[in-house]
Amino acid sequence: MPESLRLPFTRSYCQYCDFQGATMEKCKFRSRWTYGGEEQDGCAHQCFHFYDFDLARVPDYWRLLELEHGLKLT
Repeated sequence: MPESLRLPFTRSYCQYCDFQGATMEKCKFRSRWTYGGEEQDGCAHQCFHFYDFDLARVPDYWRLLELEHGLKLT
């Protein structure tokens, strides 16, 4: 995976902001994942945002969607 696509998965984004009564233990918007053996967490409103979206990388973005959602190319 190119560095520009890998970067969002390598750092936590959650700010534990108390949005809609969220707590440190529970937030319906918090995503958790493990990448490279390290646990990360992020806000569903902000995490995995690709700031340098590149049309040439569309096949890579599509592959990420396939992996995450079990999509199949037809």
